[in-house]
Amino acid sequence: MASLADSELSPALLKVATHVYRFPLPATKVIAFTKCFADNLGAEETSKAISSMEQARDDLAHELASGTPNYAQAVAGALRYCPLIAHVLRSLEKANDVVYLNEPLSFTWATGLGERPRQDWITNQAVVWDKCMVLAAQALSYADTVYNMLEDSQGSKFTEAGEHLRKAAGIFERLHKAELPRWVGDTSEAPRLVEAEPGICEGLVHFCLAEAQQMAIGKALVAGKTPKTLLARLCEGVRGQLEEAVSAMRKGGSSSAYHKLDSPFLVHISFQHASACKYVEERRDAVSVGLPPLAGPLRNISHDLKTLQGEFRQLRDAYAKDNNSIYYEPVPDLDMLDPLPQPVVMMKPLPSEEEAPPTETLSFRATGSAPGEEPKDASGLPDADKTDEELARALHEKLNT
Repeated sequence: MASLADSELSPALLKVATHVYRFPLPATKVIAFTKCFADNLGAEETSKAISSMEQARDDLAHELASGTPNYAQAVAGALRYCPLIAHVLRSLEKANDVVYLNEPLSFTWATGLGERPRQDWITNQAVVWDKCMVLAAQALSYADTVYNMLEDSQGSKFTEAGEHLRKAAGIFERLHKAELPRWVGDTSEAPRLVEAEPGICEGLVHFCLAEAQQMAIGKALVAGKTPKTLLARLCEGVRGQLEEAVSAMRKGGSSSAYHKLDSPFLVHISFQHASACKYVEERRDAVSVGLPPLAGPLRNISHDLKTLQGEFRQLRDAYAKDNNSIYYEPVPDLDMLDPLPQPVVMMKPLPSEEEAPPTETLSFRATGSAPGEEPKDASGLPDADKTDEELARALHEKLNT
């Protein structure tokens, strides 16, 4: 790639080098929190909090359901909803009495990354399942904002695009390391969507960082001052991150989820992995090196790829002519070239931290404990003496009894 950047930048090179994947977003059905909590809304503050939580989630659900979603609005919706539900959950944990719902909370989602996007719906009663799916939708929406940035800006927003991809990576890292491990109880063993599989989330960390590094390569190509050896090492870094992504997705308990990923996404990874190496020609068959056949969204860059391939052939022919007439050395085949230099990975996730919910607790109408008595549940243990897992199980029982 780098040798074409010696003089005038090739638009086809820039387009192929910075091509990103536009994720299909998951979908969710609205849920009537006010109906579920109908007998517990005596206090005006509590009623407003539940209504705000319901409205925030409804707005997110409607944005995700749109045929042309506003990705920035989807991100904003997730950012509004998570602190609100965290506030309610914290209040429930500190409630003096068991809070009984009028009907169980049931969260229904359909995959965006799976092999049947937005077709197969799964329902789960765990609040943490809903939170994890909301965070996954937020991360995917952050990644998708980049697609429009590059289309609309003609390459002027590579820095901002890279930051959004690093934010997406940070959310997936939070899901993999913090949120999903908190999911305990029977509902954690129920069928889950690929977006809620730990290995898939870990792999998406590396994938988003690979795309973030593509933005750095694009910025370097536009500037035209980066040494070719460094560009090659950055491309090798992209290739390495994509290999890490696939390895994470295929390991352990998430290996079956890897095979449920939608095929255009897997083809995109294969294409980016090959184009980050020294191969820009299409492979002859499934076992040959080179680019896979352009399918799905990759067809959008077919013209740029053909242009780039023509530019490479022209460059190779010029080298061959010079070598045959001046240096009298043949141009080596790609397979005979030395390995590329050691890769450079310059991107790290931007940490994702949940906005702190209000410190004051909400008041729920319930009966059971005597005034001043420390809250207990069926286990008989005060909250302060329980482990995180016991608290999570007790909260699940409170919400779905």
